Amino acid sequence: MVMKSVFQIWLVLLFVVAFVSTGSAQVVVAQSKVSTILADPILAGVETSIGVNRKLLVTVSWEGGNQITGISYGSQSLTEAVTAGNGRNASIWYLDAPQFGSHDVEVTFDVATEARIGALSLQQAASGPLEQTASGASVLTGDLSSSANALVLGVYTENGGGALSSNFANTLYSGASGSCVSDAGYQVESVAGVK
Repeated sequence: MVMKSVFQIWLVLLFVVAFVSTGSAQVVVAQSKVSTILADPILAGVETSIGVNRKLLVTVSWEGGNQITGISYGSQSLTEAVTAGNGRNASIWYLDAPQFGSHDVEVTFDVATEARIGALSLQQAASGPLEQTASGASVLTGDLSSSANALVLGVYTENGGGALSSNFANTLYSGASGSCVSDAGYQVESVAGVK
């Protein structure tokens, strides 16, 4: 890994938690999908399986002062959970009860933008807003979740290159996005208060 001084690092680190709908069930990731062409703001063919308590989570990483003006899944609009950054940006959006079947996720920016896009199709997830547990240019400390059986999703964007790694059990995406590097990952926590 490339070491950088404090003055060379511009990063954004976001974590959210999607709670399950019942105390005994665990969030199920039915599909994960990522973009392969940074200049294309469409993530084609994201599948939503028939199941209970469906939720779609979308992460976006990009560079510059451009703003996301909306994200859609087919004809449905997603809701912004959290966006942070100062030129090195990361954002997490969600949609409760997405349409069944295969639809495109389309990210709309105020101007043409190269970005990494990732999507998680979930089952057995609680509806409503995600719990944001941390955001900003700092290291996350403290509990990630106050609930058992929660899905924790994080996205990170940093200036410059070099390898990124996370302690997440699953990597959604990792790689360059313009002159910055991005990483997104997730895991299901089976006990409350994990660190």
